[in-house]
Amino acid sequence: MYIIEAELLPTAGVTEPWPTATLVQEVFWPLARGEDRLEHLRARVGPRGIGLVLFVASPDGRQALRATRGLCERVSRTAPLLAGWTVAACTPFDPQDDRPPGA
Repeated sequence: MYIIEAELLPTAGVTEPWPTATLVQEVFWPLARGEDRLEHLRARVGPRGIGLVLFVASPDGRQALRATRGLCERVSRTAPLLAGWTVAACTPFDPQDDRPPGA
């Protein structure tokens, strides 16, 4: 199991209010595929954008990152709730980083 952090940022034209964390989480599940190996997801909406923590059951970290980026890009491309949002980062979880996702 790998923990991946992702950040979605609004592009020009996206105005506040941002979607709630609960709504963001709810749009991910129907768009997740078996090959994404998504086990758990948490979203946090902050002043800069949306932070995500995804738990991915992948055989290695590289595949976990690739699957997570693919899922996040698919969701931001196809979910109307996230129209105009872009995937700014997908990185392995760093327990030393005490900054909340999306902050």
